[in-house]
Amino acid sequence: MADDDILLAPIKNAEHREAGGVQIDMVPAGNCHVKRLVYPAGFRWSNHMKPLVGTDLCMHAHVGFLARGEIHMEFPDGCVKDYRAPQVLCIEPGHDGFVVGSEPAVVIEFDFGGETVKPPRDAGETPSRLAKARVRALRLKGGPPQSAKVNREVSRASLSTL
Repeated sequence: MADDDILLAPIKNAEHREAGGVQIDMVPAGNCHVKRLVYPAGFRWSNHMKPLVGTDLCMHAHVGFLARGEIHMEFPDGCVKDYRAPQVLCIEPGHDGFVVGSEPAVVIEFDFGGETVKPPRDAGETPSRLAKARVRALRLKGGPPQSAKVNREVSRASLSTL
């Protein structure tokens, strides 16, 4: 980590580790761990972490803040999410993702373990599937909604299942 870049500077009392090329700094805080994750350019979960973890998709939820870079998430139902710093993120379990471009992605994450997000109400109701259903319902009610309204409703639909 570079001392001249405050975002990458050493964190006091942090446990440091590396997994699949990702630099992880973690500090306990209350009932969670605050993590700084630095994903290198070229990182893709299915290429770098799948061999270590042994699952087809990342089954961990991510809630936090993308402080630098850009990431792209893909879900098995076809839903995709793109994040560009600076942006808050909430990524449901069951995804593959990769860093976009030549800049590393730096995420500040709040990890409550299994309590980070609540699982969908039933196995068939993934948050991304519920959000898509909500958008379809909105369109049926009054034609194509304005994009700001769609984004707001998609966010509400996604968050209501968490």
